[in-house]
Amino acid sequence: MSYSIKPEALKSIVHLTLTAEQLETISEALELYCIGLSEHDDPHFKHAADAQAAIIDVLECNFSTGDCDYKEIDADCYQLETPELQIEIGSDMPEHIEIEYITNGYQGGDAGYGGYTTLKIRVPSTGITLRLDSLNGGNAMEIDGEDTVEITVRGDWETSGFAEAFIELGKKLLEKINS
Repeated sequence: MSYSIKPEALKSIVHLTLTAEQLETISEALELYCIGLSEHDDPHFKHAADAQAAIIDVLECNFSTGDCDYKEIDADCYQLETPELQIEIGSDMPEHIEIEYITNGYQGGDAGYGGYTTLKIRVPSTGITLRLDSLNGGNAMEIDGEDTVEITVRGDWETSGFAEAFIELGKKLLEKINS
């Protein structure tokens, strides 16, 4: 399918009649599209994310069992609805760190809805230094090889923020490596 949009119509508002199921399908497709765009630092990412945010707002306000509060959300703020996934990254070399990212995806609200994301860091043969400012007075702890550091956040916004932080970290790392 091919079409061409008049430049003066790019910001026009369109009114459509869609079912909740159709909107949900479009939102899920946009989510995958956004992930791909963000991985390649594509300039169209913001527009796709804004479109997805608008669809989510309509779904939450018209079909959700919860309260609608999208008007209070900043225009640049949107929730990245991560699907359920598990990613494990490592190396065959014994001195490399292994990282695992696990989430049960968008669950529809705060921690009480059961959404979570866990980051696991395994240090196979080397050590790692860990500092938890509030738990042990800021003193560093040595973690030996084969131990795992596990961080879990609970709730959809926290999962979204965690994912977005990793996306930003990846962008900045690529930027530094490529410069």
